[in-house]
Amino acid sequence: TVIRVCRQAGYFDHAVYLAKKYERHDDYLRIQIEDAGNYRDALEYLRKLGPAASESNLTRYGRVLLEKLPEQTTQLFIDICTGGGFVSGTLDEKEDLDPAKVPASAGAAGSGGGPSYLSYLAYNRNSAAISASGDAASSTPSAQKEAGSSKRQEDVPSMAFDPSHKKRASTARASIYSASRGSSPPPGQGKSQQRQLPFVRKPSPRAYFVHFVDHPEYFIRFLEEVALSRWGQKVDLKTGTSEKKVADAPDAEQLPFTDAEADKQDRSAVWNTLIELYLTLSNKPPDMDKGKKAEVAKAMKTKALHVLKSSFEFDSTHALLVCSTQQFTEGLILLWERLRMYEDILRFWMDKEKALEGSNEEVKGDKPSSEVLRYLNRYGESNPHLYPLVLRFLTSTPILLQRHTTELTAILEHIEEEKIMPPIGVVQVLSRNGVASVGLVKQWLMRRIGESKSDIESDRRLIDSYRSETAAKLKDIAELSDPDVPKVFHVTQCAAGDGPLELPAVHFMCKHSYHQRCLGEHETECPICATQHGVIRQLRRDNERIAQQHDIFLADVEENGFSAIATAFNRGIMNVARVENGLPA
Repeated sequence: TVIRVCRQAGYFDHAVYLAKKYERHDDYLRIQIEDAGNYRDALEYLRKLGPAASESNLTRYGRVLLEKLPEQTTQLFIDICTGGGFVSGTLDEKEDLDPAKVPASAGAAGSGGGPSYLSYLAYNRNSAAISASGDAASSTPSAQKEAGSSKRQEDVPSMAFDPSHKKRASTARASIYSASRGSSPPPGQGKSQQRQLPFVRKPSPRAYFVHFVDHPEYFIRFLEEVALSRWGQKVDLKTGTSEKKVADAPDAEQLPFTDAEADKQDRSAVWNTLIELYLTLSNKPPDMDKGKKAEVAKAMKTKALHVLKSSFEFDSTHALLVCSTQQFTEGLILLWERLRMYEDILRFWMDKEKALEGSNEEVKGDKPSSEVLRYLNRYGESNPHLYPLVLRFLTSTPILLQRHTTELTAILEHIEEEKIMPPIGVVQVLSRNGVASVGLVKQWLMRRIGESKSDIESDRRLIDSYRSETAAKLKDIAELSDPDVPKVFHVTQCAAGDGPLELPAVHFMCKHSYHQRCLGEHETECPICATQHGVIRQLRRDNERIAQQHDIFLADVEENGFSAIATAFNRGIMNVARVENGLPA
């Protein structure tokens, strides 16, 4: 083609002109970026093409343009992802792409590298002279049209520069991205009456992440602008994070499921990447003065902390990994607290203490062991399993034991009050190494042993009372079961409280007596004992029903251990089903 010939001959201006005239966008951008190096013109052309065409071409040339024009290219990326900065309509239809608009240096450009481009095109040289003269009248589109009409009979124009073809080309370029715009308003109407566009899902910013690998500062700007424009989410050094409703953004409920999921993934990707960029720049700020480096590092850490404290949609696991890699302690603690991983917080400070002891470095401020105790006081009330962990830590080295003897005593007192560990468990923890002596916990052990003896004596007395009561009940059952043993009733008062007992009277074997008038006609059971027996029968039925629910019993055993098994025996859950009145109860 002519464009290829001009490009191969080194006439880039002419090849660009033809590519632009006949809307060969790929050729235009390839010549401007790869051959001529006109990066600014290429960016302006991309902006005129519209979001769809710009998106596909930036995939190829985005990294090069960022290298040459980082500011403008970043803004173009932002406009593509946010839907701003593009002219919703056609390219300027008044833009003159006729031969008269050929650069004045076009003919001179060919003098150094070969014959003029006019030798390749059957073009009217008189028209070229007119366009190069700089006459104001001939520079207008109407004058050029008249000039072309007056010479039409004298010269034989080529197909490329035929005026009728020029008219068709002008019509063809009436819209570069007509799919993304409304129809042109009729004459006489203002721009405000243009047809409004339906909502179209904006491109995903994840597609452009790869271009910003070597430009972290512009990457941060790109992501922050996208988050603000699309979701109204912002990070400020002074006020922290904020989120507001974007006017033209649809609600998540109004979007299809696939679009809602994609939008959610975009949010997560943007904030995950911003957290990583903030922490990376805080450790490796750009080349600048030492004072500015410290200021930038502090600002980046503050922003990262604001994001971690916010309700923005980021992946907590990814943030944990980044904070751990970048050694961002505040972020780690914050994430562990949010995820309720309190044991990890204590272990983190324990590891810090061990590393400090191995390096023999002096620490300014609170030592890691003090942080362990501080977080134990904060979370230990709701997480009693942390106390045995800290107890093992404080008795791991003589230095820690000497430093926190008072705190160790307080921990033992708390363990005793809340019954967190049995005395034998405490002894096993303290005796695993030679750090803690018996004298350290002597008073505590003596007190616990005395309490244990009191509990044992109380349990023995209770056992004896149960045994005596059981023996008495068994004796009564034997007497009631023996028909040869007479039963003598000495009751003189009605059990219903209706005065002295008078005939006719009804006597029950439970030693309760009633006036016959105090009982119902068909009542054959003692009213007082019937209520108690009903409760007992209901408890038995409930226990037998629970005995069939093995998953509940196993969960109780996992949580309470032997205590759950003893309770099951006590309630008769593990006994054979009883038979009452010849039928299963």
